[in-house]
Amino acid sequence: MKIKTFDQSSVSLLADLLFSMVLAAAPKFGLTVERMDCPHTENVFDFRVRFKTASASAGEDPDYKEPGGFRHRAAQVGLPVEAWGKTVRVRGERYRIEDVKPRNRKYPVIATRLSDNSRRKMGVGYVLDSLRSACGV
Repeated sequence: MKIKTFDQSSVSLLADLLFSMVLAAAPKFGLTVERMDCPHTENVFDFRVRFKTASASAGEDPDYKEPGGFRHRAAQVGLPVEAWGKTVRVRGERYRIEDVKPRNRKYPVIATRLSDNSRRKMGVGYVLDSLRSACGV
C-alpha cells in the first residue's frame, strides 16, 4: 500500500502500526509509552509518543505528578482516568489536561493552554472528542 495523502483512515492505520512497534520495543529499555496527539495535514503526519522511565510511571518523577484524587474525579465526570497529562486539541489550540473539578458541571476539566501556559476550564465533550480523534482513534 502506498500512501499518497494523509487522510483519517491512513493516519489511523499508520499510527496503530507504529504504536504497536514502539509499544513492543519499550519494555526492552525499561520504559512505558503512551500515544499522544498525532496532528496531520494532507502531506505531513506527526507521530508522537511519550516515553516514561519506570520511576516516572510509578509516580516518583517530581516533574510529572498526577494530582491526588484525579482518577476518581475524572471517573465522576466521564473522563478517562488516564487523561491526566495528555495533550488535546480544542478549537485549534493545544491543551494539557491538569485536573478535574466535578462541582463545575458545565466545565469541569482544567487544562493548560500550551501556547501561553494559561489555565482554562473546558467541557468533558471537547476533551473526549479530541482524545478520540488523536492518532485516528
